[in-house]
Amino acid sequence: MGANPALLQDGNPHSSHPSFLNLVLLVFEAVLEVICVSLPGYFAAKQGMFDADAQKLVANLNVTLFTPCLIFTKLGSQLTAEKLTDLAIIPAIFVIQTLVSYSCAFVVSRCLRLKKRPSNFVAAMAVFGNSNSLPISLVMSLSQTLKGLHWSRVPNDNDDEVAARGILYLLIFQQLGQLVRWSWGYHVLLAPRERYLEEAEADPDTTRIGQGQERYTDNPEQIDPDEPLVRTRSFDEQTQASGASQEDSDAWIRRFFHGLWEFMNPPLWAMLVSIVVASVPSLQNLFFDEGTFVSNSVTRAINQNGQVAVPLILVVLGANLERNTLPKEALEDMEHPKEEKKLIVASLVARMLLPTIIMAPILALLAKYVPVSILDDPIFIIVCFLLTGAPSALQLAQICQINNVYVSAMSKLLFQSYVVWILPSTLILVMCALEVVEWASAS
Repeated sequence: MGANPALLQDGNPHSSHPSFLNLVLLVFEAVLEVICVSLPGYFAAKQGMFDADAQKLVANLNVTLFTPCLIFTKLGSQLTAEKLTDLAIIPAIFVIQTLVSYSCAFVVSRCLRLKKRPSNFVAAMAVFGNSNSLPISLVMSLSQTLKGLHWSRVPNDNDDEVAARGILYLLIFQQLGQLVRWSWGYHVLLAPRERYLEEAEADPDTTRIGQGQERYTDNPEQIDPDEPLVRTRSFDEQTQASGASQEDSDAWIRRFFHGLWEFMNPPLWAMLVSIVVASVPSLQNLFFDEGTFVSNSVTRAINQNGQVAVPLILVVLGANLERNTLPKEALEDMEHPKEEKKLIVASLVARMLLPTIIMAPILALLAKYVPVSILDDPIFIIVCFLLTGAPSALQLAQICQINNVYVSAMSKLLFQSYVVWILPSTLILVMCALEVVEWASAS
């Protein structure tokens, strides 16, 4: 990264930093915004107006309707074929961050001797960080108040452009996270408890077969052990075998598409549609150019629905913090307090502590020595730091509620993440990011 004159203009190595108290205020404002939107949900639940069934209904409605609308409007309007090429390094960094977070979760789970189901929960909490509400608020605030964030490659760069680029970077990270969250996270890491029971029931059969203990079958087409291994086949038998092979092939194709249909969900469909729209300029102009009929009607309606998604997530988050509204299934699925505490501690360490320690030097070296496109952009480095140690994604509460996975532990974890530890954690992340930006900008 080349030297940035704005960072060095005063001769003070920390001239780009706001005062410590001002930085604390900026972070506190962003955190308070999340808390203020969440409080109505908490009070509504405390008054009995937002019980467990209502929370699950709203969470399902958000996943089915409002979240896909948000994904389509944000991703479809911001991406272009040219930007997809320039931003190609973001998926690489996302993969590195995901692998680091998953490795941290694996190590912590092994150290605490967690079983498969709680280990998967910790992995989900570690891998899927918040890339939406809190980081976006911070990026918008920091872009207007910090000096030295203008990119030398952009002519006449200004604070608004810095904020727009930061939000674009966050949106791409967010959609990559959404893709993994609603596939691997939804179907595997946060799968319902019944899935693990089914696997446990299937294991003895698998073991028995593996040991060669076959069960009796009355299927006449199955080869009998006493039947000759080699026999002469007639033409009719060959024809039947060919037909059976074709049927097997058709059945495999049907199973594949059925599995794909079961795997996909509304957020994933929205991502697929938005990428198609963004890749076809005529479609993107039709949906997102001001003044077109589709933009003034369909896109505007989708945008209004999408604006509900994040506030609704926060309102449900506030309701989740009121433990009196936990569903009966969640109360039955509650872990022993000692085990639940281990889950929360493991999730906090694997999400907000260890990934930051590992990723900070990696990001610093990338910013200093790798001359690749947006690695020169100061706001991109700040975005990367904010994402390395951000709290667990709020949408994980939705998935936990829908699949009834550790709902009690999730509510306590959200309280610890977004009320207790968010201020010191975010403050440290911002300070580290600013130090790296200064160090990488120095000649």
